[in-house]
Amino acid sequence: MKLQNEFSVTSQMPDVVEIVTSNGEMKCRKIEIGGRKFVLRKARCQISKANVNAYKILQLFVDMGTQTKLNDLVKERIIEFIVKNKISTKELMDLAKVFPIKVKNHLISSGVLDVNK
Repeated sequence: MKLQNEFSVTSQMPDVVEIVTSNGEMKCRKIEIGGRKFVLRKARCQISKANVNAYKILQLFVDMGTQTKLNDLVKERIIEFIVKNKISTKELMDLAKVFPIKVKNHLISSGVLDVNK
């Protein structure tokens, strides 16, 4: 939900913070630190400096679900992020191969691709 806050999809604050990491050994693990709850999730692929921003976009689409229609503000925020971080359509589509096909289809129909031409 923190990722959804970053892109103005929601203003709700999560009770449990989810962290996606390449260093995880288990698919999902719940931990508590200082009374705060966290869920550690193993990344779908190796996350690096080169692909972290594209991964964020795709993970946002996972978190939103395929039924969520992007409003103009959310679409604008995603496009700004893509342009600012120079994320190419090729990068997104290559990385989308490790995500469910529904996510890739939602990304394609969202209208946020091909902004960095």
